[in-house]
Amino acid sequence: MRILAFLCLAFTMTIAATAITRAAPPAAGDLVKASLLADTTAIQPGQPFRVGVLLKIAPQWHVYWQNPGEGGIPTTITLRLPEGFVASPVQYPMPLRFSLPGGLYAFGYEDQVMLLVTITPPAKIDSSNVTIGADGNWLVCEKVCVAGDASLSLALPVGATKRADHQDLFNEWSGKLPVPIASARNVASYRQSSNGSELSLRIEWKGPVPSDLEWFPPASDALMFNNVRIDTQGSTTTISTTVERLPGQTVASTLPDSVLAFRTAAGRSGLAVPVKFEARK
Repeated sequence: MRILAFLCLAFTMTIAATAITRAAPPAAGDLVKASLLADTTAIQPGQPFRVGVLLKIAPQWHVYWQNPGEGGIPTTITLRLPEGFVASPVQYPMPLRFSLPGGLYAFGYEDQVMLLVTITPPAKIDSSNVTIGADGNWLVCEKVCVAGDASLSLALPVGATKRADHQDLFNEWSGKLPVPIASARNVASYRQSSNGSELSLRIEWKGPVPSDLEWFPPASDALMFNNVRIDTQGSTTTISTTVERLPGQTVASTLPDSVLAFRTAAGRSGLAVPVKFEARK
């Protein structure tokens, strides 16, 4: 299955490359507009604040989640920070699922997305202002794919803070982050079982069971998750999948969380669901 998917993707990318040659697509900078924003107008020593890389994506095009699925390349953000500043891992909002040629699928975003990072300054800042930098890389696709990147920077004074002009934008995208399952109010219990080649995630819900359940496997260069099945009986949802360890790859000791997306009366929500494997080749 992995080889077949790879061959289909290679064939699709070949067609895409030919299409690019015959009819040049729009420039990468016209397809994705990137900007670096902060949720504060100034920073204070030792006080965390958030920055976000906002990607505005051309209609009909999409970029990819940290696990791109069976095609595509993850969207990544690398921060450039002053000495002593510490950043959290990049937080990705809940992705969408896209169908690809050849019966393949991908995970990503359309229209726009903001990737969020929390930054903690040191207890002492000697300068009167600081500059935060962010390097972004992505692949934006429609019928063809175009690689894009941006080197962004943001200067912030050190001093008293007030509400940023785009605070509402941070609130919106914070609300689209998956909630850690351990703190989810609608989950009674959660457990994982695995025998190495199969994985089962069992969730007991409180109250009504959400609808339109979609599971997005964790990003991993060493594991493939196939034959995903979601079954709900009463108040229990079980996610089952086969797991393939790829030759020559080492399983990381810590994987990014998987995401279980669903709909409730309040709209689309999601849970960050940890998946643990023994770290080995």
